[in-house]
Amino acid sequence: MANRDHEKQMPANLMHALSIEMEATAPHRDMSLREIVALRPGTVLRLTSGPRSSIELCSGGRRLASAELAQSGGKFAVRIVNNANPRGKR
Repeated sequence: MANRDHEKQMPANLMHALSIEMEATAPHRDMSLREIVALRPGTVLRLTSGPRSSIELCSGGRRLASAELAQSGGKFAVRIVNNANPRGKR
């Protein structure tokens, strides 16, 4: 049987105490150099996506989940739509 020491699970209490940085990324928009140079405070960029467009949640360059924009307590939020790595799968 192969040595699987590198696959040992992290103790749950330690795993739940970890803090990681996540990014929520909206669909990309191409812009010309002229448009980029013209950006000023207060400039509004119109996005081609709507409120139900897919948002990617990433950490460390890895996609963790797909989400959609939501609102919670008067603030923007994201609602998970699809988990990239469901529990129990590697």
